[in-house]
Formats: sequence, structure tokens, C-alpha cells
Amino acid sequence: MKRLHLRDRREFCCRYVHDHVYAHIHILEEEMSLATQRLVVPITARDKARVERKAAAGKISTAEYVRRAALNYEPAGEEAAAELRALALRFEALHGATLAQLKRTDAALDAALDYFKAKLA
Repeated sequence: MKRLHLRDRREFCCRYVHDHVYAHIHILEEEMSLATQRLVVPITARDKARVERKAAAGKISTAEYVRRAALNYEPAGEEAAAELRALALRFEALHGATLAQLKRTDAALDAALDYFKAKLA
């Protein structure tokens, strides 16, 4: 029997198998398309080592790990950014109130220490 080329095998499978396999074959073809472009990304040695460790832990190549991470990344929308800005403003206000309370507590502690120091003298 003559060896079939990939294209011929695909056509053979598509003609002579059930519909669910036909669909499955075409889905696999889309997922297995070969990467033809290269992306160069400057990265520190420390970050590169970290990416390589994570890829190895997932048992995938570094390129595949970076590709998946980049494609799954969704930047925060304006709503999330506005929420973060509001939280930052609230934390600033709380920080000011906390510092004011700390000054009052420090003054009260100094007064108590002075009282007991005078009493012992």
C-alpha cells in the first residue's frame, strides 16, 4: 500500500469516518498549527530562570509557557483601575488617621511615664 501524505490521510479520514471524528480531526488541526512567528522579549536573568522553573514544573517548554501566559493575560479594565485608585485614597486617609492616633498614644505614654517617674522620686 502506498504511504499517504498528511493531506491525503486527512482527506481519507474525513471521507471514511463518522461525523464526530471528522469534527475532532479538524479541531486538532487548528490546535496543532505550527508557530511561524518569533517574538523577542528582553528579560533579566533572574526572571528568565523563574519562567524556566515554572515551565519545567508544568512540563511544557519555556516558549509554550510564555505563549500561554501572554494569551491568557487580560489587563485590568477602567472599572478595576478606578476601584484601585479609590482604595489607595482610602488607605492614605487611614494612614493619616493612624499616624495622628500614634502621636496621641505616644504623648499619653510619655505623660504616664513622667507621672510615675515623679512619684518614685
